[in-house]
Order: sequence, then C-alpha cells, then structure tokens
Amino acid sequence: MSLSCKETGLRGSVYCSYCGQPLTLEAATKKELSQKIRSHANASFWFGVLGLIPPLLFLLVAALPFIALAGPTNLAIILTIFTKVFTSASATLSQGGAAATIPVILFVALPCFLLGQKAVSEGQKAIQFLNLSFNVEKIGKKRALLGQAWGWFDIYLGIGIVAIVTMFALFITSQNLNADDADSTDFS
Repeated sequence: MSLSCKETGLRGSVYCSYCGQPLTLEAATKKELSQKIRSHANASFWFGVLGLIPPLLFLLVAALPFIALAGPTNLAIILTIFTKVFTSASATLSQGGAAATIPVILFVALPCFLLGQKAVSEGQKAIQFLNLSFNVEKIGKKRALLGQAWGWFDIYLGIGIVAIVTMFALFITSQNLNADDADSTDFS
C-alpha cells in the first residue's frame, strides 16, 4: 500500500483495489492502532493524576486555616503548617472517633483507589497494543508507563489512607474505652 492510498479496508482481497499494493494487517490497522494507543495512554496518565487530587485536597483543606495565619511563607513555615495539619486532623478524628473515618474513606481513599485502578487498566491496554508484533511505533509508551506508575501510587495511597484512618479510629476507640473503664472504677 502506498502512502497516497486511502484504502485500508480488506475487501476479501490481499491487494489494494486502488494502488495494487499488497495489504497487510499492519497497513490495515496502523492508524486505528496508533489512535487506540494514544487514547489509552492519555487516559491512563490523566486517571493517575486525577487519583492524586482527593488526598491533596484533603491536605489543602486541612492546612488552609494554618496557611491563612502564616503570612509570608518559607520552607520552615510550610513544614510547621503541615505538622499542625496532622495534629489538627488527629485532634478532629479523636473528637469524632469512628464517625470521622467513614467520610475520609469514602471521599478521599475510595476515589484515590478507584482512579488508580482505572489508570493501571488503561495503561495495561496501551501496553498490550504496543506489544503487538506488527506495531513498530512506540508512541505513547512513556505516557502509559507513567500513568501506570501514578495508578499504582494512587492504589497504595488509598489503601494506606484506609489503613491509617482505621488504625487511628481503633486506637481512639480503645483510648475512650480505657478512659470510661477508669472513670467507672474510681470510687472516691
């Protein structure tokens, strides 16, 4: 098939009806295949990036009051702000206990995990198309691999958030139970 020939359909013949060149699977599917590779690679990349947004928003919302009070910022102030954020988040969770774990899991960890899963699956589709023996172009490989890496990071970040929040809720619950036991045994 010549470059000027627009015929890519295999109409029961192994030769192009316009130019007479032999049709191959590569020639017949090259444009469609490269479009699929690009679309899956781009989808993988963007799902991976979107999976980072819920935890970053959670940290930003938790840090906003401290950022507003900080004024001009430098690295030491930023580290102090995030230290206050984590202590503030732990204080908030300790007040709400287990009730605060469900929103954090639903609105932070679950989207992070699901978007990570989607990024990995889209990246795997792009890599499968790239690994076909007749595909000589490797366009989209870096983006697909980067999307998969972000996807796995999102998945483990989501799992880590669930584990940390659950352990923290169990710790707070056990502390509250111990405090209640201490109050009930005090006979003075």
